[in-house]
Amino acid sequence: MNVEIGNRSLDNENSPIPKEKLTTLIDEVYGERKEKSDFTYNNLIQGILEGLNKHSSFYKYIVTVTDVQNKQSGSNDFELEHYFGASWSSKKDGLFQYCLPSEEDTSSQSVVTIVWISKSI
Repeated sequence: MNVEIGNRSLDNENSPIPKEKLTTLIDEVYGERKEKSDFTYNNLIQGILEGLNKHSSFYKYIVTVTDVQNKQSGSNDFELEHYFGASWSSKKDGLFQYCLPSEEDTSSQSVVTIVWISKSI
Protein backbone atom coordinates (compact mmCIF):
# COMPACT_ATOMS: atom_id res chain seq x y z
CA MET A 1 0.00 0.00 0.00
CA ASN A 2 1.37 3.44 -0.96
CA VAL A 3 0.86 6.48 1.21
CA GLU A 4 0.69 9.92 -0.38
CA ILE A 5 0.61 13.28 1.31
CA GLY A 6 -1.02 15.76 -1.01
CA ASN A 7 -1.00 19.53 -1.17
CA ARG A 8 -4.44 20.44 0.08
CA SER A 9 -5.49 23.91 1.09
CA LEU A 10 -8.62 25.76 1.94
CA ASP A 11 -10.12 27.96 -0.74
CA ASN A 12 -7.31 30.34 -1.75
CA GLU A 13 -9.48 32.96 -3.45
CA ASN A 14 -8.90 35.40 -0.60
CA SER A 15 -5.15 34.78 -0.37
CA PRO A 16 -3.10 37.99 -0.39
CA ILE A 17 -0.47 36.12 -2.42
CA PRO A 18 -1.29 33.81 -5.37
CA LYS A 19 -0.76 30.07 -4.84
CA GLU A 20 2.01 30.00 -7.45
CA LYS A 21 3.96 32.73 -5.62
CA LEU A 22 3.52 30.91 -2.29
CA THR A 23 4.83 27.70 -3.83
CA THR A 24 7.78 29.52 -5.42
CA LEU A 25 8.60 31.33 -2.17
CA ILE A 26 8.61 28.08 -0.16
CA ASP A 27 10.70 26.23 -2.78
CA GLU A 28 13.23 29.08 -3.06
CA VAL A 29 13.71 29.51 0.68
CA TYR A 30 13.94 25.74 1.19
CA GLY A 31 16.41 25.41 -1.69
CA GLU A 32 18.61 28.18 -0.27
CA ARG A 33 18.63 26.86 3.27
CA LYS A 34 18.45 23.05 3.06
CA GLU A 35 22.11 22.66 2.05
CA LYS A 36 23.46 24.79 4.90
CA SER A 37 25.03 22.98 7.84
CA ASP A 38 22.92 24.96 10.30
CA PHE A 39 19.58 24.12 8.62
CA THR A 40 16.64 23.95 10.99
CA TYR A 41 12.92 24.20 10.42
CA ASN A 42 13.01 27.42 12.46
CA ASN A 43 15.42 28.89 9.87
CA LEU A 44 13.07 27.77 7.09
CA ILE A 45 10.05 29.31 8.82
CA GLN A 46 11.93 32.59 9.41
CA GLY A 47 12.89 32.82 5.72
CA ILE A 48 9.33 32.15 4.58
CA LEU A 49 7.97 34.78 7.00
CA GLU A 50 10.49 37.33 5.70
CA GLY A 51 9.33 36.67 2.14
CA LEU A 52 5.65 36.86 3.07
CA ASN A 53 6.10 40.19 4.84
CA LYS A 54 7.80 41.62 1.72
CA HIS A 55 4.78 40.65 -0.40
CA SER A 56 2.03 42.09 1.80
CA SER A 57 2.11 44.02 5.06
CA PHE A 58 -1.69 44.06 5.37
CA TYR A 59 -1.71 40.60 6.95
CA LYS A 60 -0.20 38.79 9.90
CA TYR A 61 1.19 35.37 9.01
CA ILE A 62 1.61 32.06 10.80
CA VAL A 63 3.86 29.44 9.21
CA THR A 64 4.17 25.88 10.49
CA VAL A 65 6.12 22.90 9.23
CA THR A 66 5.00 19.34 9.92
CA ASP A 67 7.56 16.60 9.49
CA VAL A 68 6.03 13.17 8.89
CA GLN A 69 8.37 10.33 9.87
CA ASN A 70 8.12 6.72 8.73
CA LYS A 71 8.68 4.78 11.94
CA GLN A 72 9.99 1.67 10.17
CA SER A 73 11.49 1.59 6.67
CA GLY A 74 9.30 -0.27 4.20
CA SER A 75 6.18 -0.03 6.33
CA ASN A 76 3.25 2.34 6.29
CA ASP A 77 3.63 3.15 9.98
CA PHE A 78 4.02 6.93 10.18
CA GLU A 79 4.37 9.29 13.09
CA LEU A 80 2.81 12.73 12.81
CA GLU A 81 2.21 15.34 15.45
CA HIS A 82 0.69 18.59 14.28
CA TYR A 83 -2.26 20.47 15.63
CA PHE A 84 -3.72 23.71 14.38
CA GLY A 85 -6.74 25.75 15.37
CA ALA A 86 -7.92 29.21 14.43
CA SER A 87 -10.85 31.55 14.78
CA TRP A 88 -11.12 33.82 11.78
CA SER A 89 -13.22 35.37 9.06
CA SER A 90 -13.37 33.04 6.06
CA LYS A 91 -13.76 36.10 3.80
CA LYS A 92 -10.46 37.68 4.88
CA ASP A 93 -8.36 34.92 6.46
CA GLY A 94 -7.19 31.51 5.27
CA LEU A 95 -4.40 28.99 4.93
CA PHE A 96 -2.23 27.23 2.34
CA GLN A 97 -0.42 23.91 2.73
CA TYR A 98 2.46 22.65 0.60
CA CYS A 99 4.57 19.46 0.70
CA LEU A 100 8.30 20.06 0.30
CA PRO A 101 9.85 17.95 -2.46
CA SER A 102 10.99 14.58 -1.10
CA GLU A 103 14.65 13.75 -1.26
CA GLU A 104 15.88 10.20 -1.80
CA ASP A 105 15.03 9.45 1.83
CA THR A 106 11.35 8.56 1.50
CA SER A 107 10.96 7.87 5.22
CA SER A 108 10.28 11.55 5.84
CA GLN A 109 7.91 14.13 4.36
CA SER A 110 7.68 17.78 5.41
CA VAL A 111 4.54 19.89 5.08
CA VAL A 112 4.62 23.71 5.24
CA THR A 113 1.47 25.57 6.34
CA ILE A 114 1.00 29.32 5.84
CA VAL A 115 -1.88 31.12 7.57
CA TRP A 116 -2.91 34.68 6.79
CA ILE A 117 -5.00 36.80 9.13
CA SER A 118 -6.27 40.21 8.05
CA LYS A 119 -5.01 43.07 10.21
CA SER A 120 -8.18 45.09 9.58
CA ILE A 121 -11.23 44.62 11.76
